[in-house]
Amino acid sequence: MSNCDLLREKAIQLCDYCRTVGLPRPQCKIVSEYAVNFIWRNEGTRHVLSLYYKSDHQRWTPHPNTDWLKKVIYPQLQPFFEQVQVSSPLEVASSIANKDALRMYFAEALDCLSRLELFAHENINFSIICQLTKEAIKTILRDGFSYLDCESLTAMAEIPCSPSFSAAKEYLSQCLTLCHINKPFN
Repeated sequence: MSNCDLLREKAIQLCDYCRTVGLPRPQCKIVSEYAVNFIWRNEGTRHVLSLYYKSDHQRWTPHPNTDWLKKVIYPQLQPFFEQVQVSSPLEVASSIANKDALRMYFAEALDCLSRLELFAHENINFSIICQLTKEAIKTILRDGFSYLDCESLTAMAEIPCSPSFSAAKEYLSQCLTLCHINKPFN
């Protein structure tokens, strides 16, 4: 089992844990073979919690980079980090095989969509949904999910962003479908 697989699994687990304790789901980015970053945005500031994996000790080490993370987010995540340090390879393999495993890449776009849906009929620019979706696609392509239709995903990443809510929602929907993710909205 590769370190990237373990990082993906831990990222999925942390995102699910955030949901269960009522925290906003972070955007996740695997930044190396031994680290994944969890990114929250608060009051216009980007907050990054880096999670490092040490394979020789099979240990996870979190590093919040801002006071807001240390005071608000990390205390709620501490029980998660105190749980068993490493999943068994069998659990990791079955979880990665799950079609919804890629959902974490789209967490920020899905969150943005749900927050802006109330304003769908207003005359405002909803292109942020497309931009966040494109960022998710580019990260997925970079992380090397070879079983996906990478050619179609690359083509989707080059489609211009639309300011229309319905067009942005459809764009996100098509990208989720290409990634074999069940859509969480109608």
